[in-house]
Parts: sequence; structure tokens; C-alpha cells
Amino acid sequence: MSNILLITDNKSIIETFYQKLFLLRSSDKMSYCNYEDAPDIVFAQTPEVCIVHELEDFKKTFNLIKYIKTKGCSVLLLLNSYGRDKVLEAYDEGVEDYVTLLADPSEVLIKTVNCIKKRNLLSKIEEYKSCLELFGTISPEYGFYKAEHSCEIGDMLFEKSDFSKGALSVIELPERFLKTYGEKFVSALKTSIRNNDFVGMNSNNRFVVVNCENSTDGALEIFERVQVKLGVDVPLIVGISRISGENFSTVLKKAKCALTEAKLEHKNYMIFESDKALTETDEWLDDMEVEPQKNFKIFKTVFKKKYEQVIGPFFENAQTQYSEALKFSQVEQFTDEKMSVFRIFDDKNSSILRLAYEGLTKVKITIAHAGLNSAENSELSVSIKKITPEFMKEIFEKFIKEYTSTDI
Repeated sequence: MSNILLITDNKSIIETFYQKLFLLRSSDKMSYCNYEDAPDIVFAQTPEVCIVHELEDFKKTFNLIKYIKTKGCSVLLLLNSYGRDKVLEAYDEGVEDYVTLLADPSEVLIKTVNCIKKRNLLSKIEEYKSCLELFGTISPEYGFYKAEHSCEIGDMLFEKSDFSKGALSVIELPERFLKTYGEKFVSALKTSIRNNDFVGMNSNNRFVVVNCENSTDGALEIFERVQVKLGVDVPLIVGISRISGENFSTVLKKAKCALTEAKLEHKNYMIFESDKALTETDEWLDDMEVEPQKNFKIFKTVFKKKYEQVIGPFFENAQTQYSEALKFSQVEQFTDEKMSVFRIFDDKNSSILRLAYEGLTKVKITIAHAGLNSAENSELSVSIKKITPEFMKEIFEKFIKEYTSTDI
């Protein structure tokens, strides 16, 4: 089977062109066909390289090239003479290179070999990509690194390559548009970046883009190209941070910080400028983006995450433990979007530990006792970021000590 296919309706050039490729490897085989038979042959054989000789009606040539590219073949365009518009149009459709009929044999040979090399490289890339999808590193839906692997891979790439002149962006496609515009957004993003740019997912609707050059200007250019392709009806938001020699995880936090500021100020982009906000909030950026002055929805979401990750698991373990330890008492808990409550009670006494979200970044902690000789009630207001397993243990030990010391 031939790995090089010359497609032409002019039989007189077949022998002449073959002589220009006489130095190919012995394993490389060349065959010929006309335009009419080309689609069937390309479909059946999938050659590595298709050398497509232009027709006078270039539209037919262009349509054939479009079909060949859908089959993953490299295309070398053979022109009767150079035409700038033809070449640019062909490149837009993915043609690897072009030569003219009068080109030197060495030029034809080199460009043909380069097309073969590129085809083999793309095949190997597809093989690696399939393996990454198989092992769950890449999302088969979008073709980007999954959120759970993006940071690790990003840190590795930053260690091996110099991204100091680049920038990192976190682009958010609003959740309500994800189902309808998700594929279009991914396509727009893929066609707006360079091959050496990095793209990973940060969540199901947030995408991390690292452009290797042009810093923030390059990042904004990518964002604007994607937005134009997607249309004004789907407003994107982006947070951007310069890389400047820092590691991936740190720059990602800065970009997420900028993204939140953009949302709070109702802008479509924000560039991270100050390390002050990052220093103040570094302990809990993984829970959310940043600790701004006010945004009820965002911090209500943070409280929900804090319940899922810290409060909920702690209360569940405590309920199991003390249901057995306090045999003459009952233990219960419940939660909603504004508070989490842990209660211990019997016929004479009742004690409640309540963590209530009171707006902005604060959680109000209340320990309330009811019954004869019960301990004094107490309240404490703390930042959401302080709600850690260690903090919960400290508060809970105080709560249990006061309940068990009640004189029943």
C-alpha cells in the first residue's frame, strides 16, 4: 500500500514529479489518481501524505483538501505557480506546505519528508492522548487536562520550561450556558491558542490557559478571540496573572483572585495586580477565590463547601461517637444553607452547638445550654477560613465538657 498519493488530472506531470522524489526511503511508495477517484482512495487507504495538484477551478481543489484533512492525512499543495491568496486559503484549511511545479527536487523532497514526519508525529500524539483519556488524565469530552490533574501537570511543566514571559488565565463560562455552548466554547478556545499553550480544567465551567509569551496582552488577546467566536450573548469572565517565574499553583491562585474581583465589579476581565489580597487569603483560596469585602452568593457557596469538607464530616463522626458514649442522651444534627446545628439532649437538659453564616466572611458560633444548673451560653464570630478540623475539635471539646458537667 502506498503512503504517498499524488492527486492530479494532468497525467503529463506524473513522471516528472516522481523523478523529484527519487531519494525517498525504499519503504516509501507513491501512487497516483485523479480528482474523481481521490475521495474513495483516500477513504480506503488513508495515505500519510496527499500531494494535491491544483485545478484551474481552485474551489474544487479546496473542497478536496477539506475532505482529505478530515481523514487525518498531511497535504502538500502542488501549484502551477505561486498565488498568495491560494496559499493563505489552503493554510487556513490545514495544509502542511506547498510547492510549485518548477520547484527544485531538493525542495520537493524536503517538504514531502516533513509532511510524512508531521503525520507520524500527529499519530503518536493521538496515541498518547488516547492513553491519557484511558487513565482519566484528559477529559474525553473536551480534550483538556481534568481539574484533579491540572495543578500537578502545570507545576511539572513550569519546572521544566521557562514560562516567565507568559501569563495564566482562568476563563469562566457561566454555568447556565455550559450545556448549550460548552462544545462551541471549547472549539473557540482550541482555535484561539497556539500549540505550545497549556489548557487545563479548574472546574466543569472554568478553564486554565497558560500562554507562553506576550504576558497579559497575549492572554487578553486569546480571551477576546474566544469571546468574538462565541458571541456577545454568552458573556465570558477571565482572571489573569503574570507568571514572572512563580510556580503554577501560586499563579493559579492569583488568577482566581482576579476572576473573583472581576465578578464582584461586574467586569469581564481583571488582571491581578497586588500580592496583598493573596497574602490575606492564602489559607482558603482552595475553598473559593478571594476574601473581598462583600458578595453574599459567593460566601454562601463558601459556607456550603466548608460544611461539605469540614463541618459535615466532623458532625457525622461526632454523632456516631457520642450516641454510643452518652447512652442516656439523644444526639442529632441538621444543616441548611445558612447554618449547621449539633444538639445533645435528655429529659431535663439540652445543649446546642450552632454554626451560622451571618454574611460577608463571618460564621457565628453559638453554644447554648438549657436546663437546671446548665453552663453559661457563649458566642463567637470567626472568619470562614478558620473553620478547620482542628478548630472544630477545639470548639466541640468545650461544648461536650460543658454539657457533661451539667448537674442533672
